[in-house]
Amino acid sequence: MSNTIYHGRHFTLAAGFEPDYRQAQSTPAAQLLKYSTLDFNRNPQRQEDETIDPQALANKRDEGDETPEGTLNAIMCLNDFGFWAKMMWGQPVTTGSAGAYTHVFSLGLNDRPSALFELAGVRSGGSRFHRFLGGMLRTLSWDVLAAQQSIETSLLFSNEVRPQPTTAYMTTPAAKRVKARAEPSRAAIYDVQGSSTLGRVGGCTVSFDNDLDPQAIGDALPGYGVVLLGQPKLSGTLKVFFEDGTVVDHARANLSRRLVCSASSRNGAETLVLNIPDVQFDEPPTAIPAGRGLTADIQWSAHYAAGSAAPTLTLTNAIPTY
Repeated sequence: MSNTIYHGRHFTLAAGFEPDYRQAQSTPAAQLLKYSTLDFNRNPQRQEDETIDPQALANKRDEGDETPEGTLNAIMCLNDFGFWAKMMWGQPVTTGSAGAYTHVFSLGLNDRPSALFELAGVRSGGSRFHRFLGGMLRTLSWDVLAAQQSIETSLLFSNEVRPQPTTAYMTTPAAKRVKARAEPSRAAIYDVQGSSTLGRVGGCTVSFDNDLDPQAIGDALPGYGVVLLGQPKLSGTLKVFFEDGTVVDHARANLSRRLVCSASSRNGAETLVLNIPDVQFDEPPTAIPAGRGLTADIQWSAHYAAGSAAPTLTLTNAIPTY
């Protein structure tokens, strides 16, 4: 009996940046991306047919203007991360050579790049391809100190290519980048390295939201025609201890501090540093659950401060360009 059922192991995900929104490259180029789970869907926006007929059931619904979107979880690979960082903030400034490249991404209001995504299922007896144009990153988040060290993304697409392709967009995409997993034991969180006033931090989540607003336009094409960039938001949660003169007191005094979250791979060859110049903290409640040491989960959010530099994300690895 032949295997006619697709399994997750049959599928690969390839993605390539577009020269213009929802325009595939004239010379196909794509990169295989690592992922753990994904959920891509195309909502065809079925339209009801309200025609009154002398029948027991209503008429078949018609297909409207589709709205594809999806989520994707992946290990926090410091080689793949540059792809997601570029979708998040745009093209980095890259320096270095000979396998030691530094990519600096800066938060701004420049248009975010879009990418073509293709989910390809290949097995004996047949293959299927789901190709999405105009992929843009809505949100990206990760837990700096969690053992899983995974990222979570939310994506929106302009449209899914219809009819469904029968061949791959690129038959030989670039091979998967070597895995360089961020190690929780090598993570550090501080405002000033070596003399942090944040105190000891037991947990830190980072969440970025591009606040994208997709719009349909009258251009005789399916799906979204333009995506508007809103007010980007950078926020998260710190798990802290009740210590004098640390982030608990900063929150009560409504003081802003720098927040730096750094990570590296096991061998230290790949590093990631998120530097946020101005962060304010929500005041935690004073709860006494037991006689042992107290902890608090404090919400933080980046904000604008006159004269301050923009938040940056600095990624160092052996990838020459994204």
